[in-house]
Amino acid sequence: MDISILPVNARGILQMEELQSLFRPRTRAVVMTHASNVTGNVTDIKTVSSIAHEHGAQMITDTAQTAGEIPVDMQEMGIDILCFTGHKGLLGPQGTGGIIVRKGVQIEPLLRGGTGMQSFDKDMPERLPERLEAGTRNVPGIAGLSASIEWLQAQDLHARHHREMALAKNFLLRIADIPGIRLYGEYDGPDERRIPIISLNIGDIPSGEIAELLWESGGIAVRAGAHCAPLMHIAQGTKEQGVVRFSFCCHNTEEEVESAALLLRSIAQSLI
Repeated sequence: MDISILPVNARGILQMEELQSLFRPRTRAVVMTHASNVTGNVTDIKTVSSIAHEHGAQMITDTAQTAGEIPVDMQEMGIDILCFTGHKGLLGPQGTGGIIVRKGVQIEPLLRGGTGMQSFDKDMPERLPERLEAGTRNVPGIAGLSASIEWLQAQDLHARHHREMALAKNFLLRIADIPGIRLYGEYDGPDERRIPIISLNIGDIPSGEIAELLWESGGIAVRAGAHCAPLMHIAQGTKEQGVVRFSFCCHNTEEEVESAALLLRSIAQSLI
């Protein structure tokens, strides 16, 4: 299997002008994240899917960072296969997630057996979703995810995203002038082009060291390291250092933002 990689620029933005040149006669699919978990940049999936379909390719979209955070409409965006996780914007338990498949698209099972259905058959059931669900399902996790989705459906998605982005912007304003700080992502666009995360480094200090000091000194939990996104880190020059990622949620407060910014500044002053 051949894979072509669409490059990004210095701010981690996909270079869409190069997308057309990557298609080959046998290209079967375009696989793309809706938003980067490193930079927070949101991609225009509707435009990408239109190009993919022109070449007879399917559009596979990872909405791990956007499901429950910003609107995602498979039909409007031209998505053929949508993948999501439950433990991020959907506020569900870890170990939950799913795949939504457009009618008419066929997917072969990756794992087989243990469905609890048609036990004497030698292959997986033909119908979805059972065809893709080998083994015992995570029933407690699914129940937790269902409860979180019910709660989210009672909320105003746009208002929630606006509040979370306001927290992220407030944090950004408070830390932008810290000596030695480096920010990753595009920060001058509209809210719809970002999710509420701020990724940064302080000088050449390992991201893990910053994360440990934030936790030990102030009980502030962040994600440090490679974030399961090696290609983005190679492109951003952070393969060895990683980055420190602050993620903002509707349950965070202005007081927490201020405390995190003050502590980050204090840590930077003590280490730079």
